[in-house]
Amino acid sequence: MHRLVSPSTLSQRRVPRGVQMLLLLAALLMAAAGAVLHPANATAGAIDTVPALDLGRYGGVWYELAHGGPQPGRRGCVTDVVTQMRPEPGQRLQLTQLCRRLDGRTATLRGLALPQGPARFEVSWLPAGLRWLPAGRQDHWVVALDPQYRVTVISDRHGALQRVLAREPQVQPEAYAALMAHLRSRGFEVGHLVPTLQVSTQAGPRPAVWAAAPAQAPGA
Repeated sequence: MHRLVSPSTLSQRRVPRGVQMLLLLAALLMAAAGAVLHPANATAGAIDTVPALDLGRYGGVWYELAHGGPQPGRRGCVTDVVTQMRPEPGQRLQLTQLCRRLDGRTATLRGLALPQGPARFEVSWLPAGLRWLPAGRQDHWVVALDPQYRVTVISDRHGALQRVLAREPQVQPEAYAALMAHLRSRGFEVGHLVPTLQVSTQAGPRPAVWAAAPAQAPGA
């Protein structure tokens, strides 16, 4: 299993002005997404999650392509959101999420996803000793997943889309457009999704925090 390097290994050099502007743009996009108080959900009725989820294949490193606005698992994050999912006994998932804040520094969030049904989890982002509290929780319902486990879409229990994840920092625009069309055909509202900028992963060597991120799913 690939592991992410501790963010303490990242350089504390001054963030270039161009990157600062991209971070500011990402923050503004997040603020705009937060103004959408009640994004439309999927067509009335039960939310269909994927029929089967192999946690061994689902685990590993995922890059966030888009998100549905402020969420407990994205506190302070504006760009370069990367999540590692590690399967644990009892069909649980240990989540480690790394990202960049507006000031260019990295942030680390850890959560535990408990199974609620097939491909349905509830994540607590509180510290381990406080996870019995109802605060800081977030649905993680897998509503789309390609057969190769390279792209996945997460919603809450009401069908509001929360995250679009992929094994690579970017996907082809045509592939992303096709995914959005597929979600719309199933009744999901996609207009509130905000692209997640992957500033530090688009060109050149990746920072240490992303150095272990594989270009494809483990075992693919």
